[in-house]
Amino acid sequence: MKGYELLRDNLIHGDQRKIADALHVSGPTVNSWLKPPLSEGGIGKSSPIDRYAKMLLTLRRNRNVDGSDRIHLAVCEELGFMAYKIDGQHVDDRTFADVLRQVSAVVDERSKAEDVNSPGGREKTPSELRAIAAHVSPLIDAALKYRDDLLARADEEERRSMRRRA
Repeated sequence: MKGYELLRDNLIHGDQRKIADALHVSGPTVNSWLKPPLSEGGIGKSSPIDRYAKMLLTLRRNRNVDGSDRIHLAVCEELGFMAYKIDGQHVDDRTFADVLRQVSAVVDERSKAEDVNSPGGREKTPSELRAIAAHVSPLIDAALKYRDDLLARADEEERRSMRRRA
């Protein structure tokens, strides 16, 4: 999805003005980010999202993958998101272990907040429960991918071992 599509589909009434004020740009500039840019045959300007992606891609093309990753992960962390990287088809063990520790901390905090006997605790609403489920779904998918990767690696090792014996 393109940056202008993300912005167009996710901003609500009044967001453009607040964004313009926060970034010290004009309202029409923010509105132009909601349209396809000139480079794509549109009339808009390249959005900050597109420029952010281009910056990270430029670092990667310049063989600074670690720098690109650190910037992106730091932005995610600053915004309160857990992020993890999957290299190609293989999930890195250390990264996955770190994700599990982070998930454990989140689940622990949420369970404390849900404990009706603790100060400030309350039961979750159905919409909150759905939001938590939506947040956990990508992590579950990553766990399943990790499991499948381990099983595929085990199968490959078994085949190699059997060929050596033959």
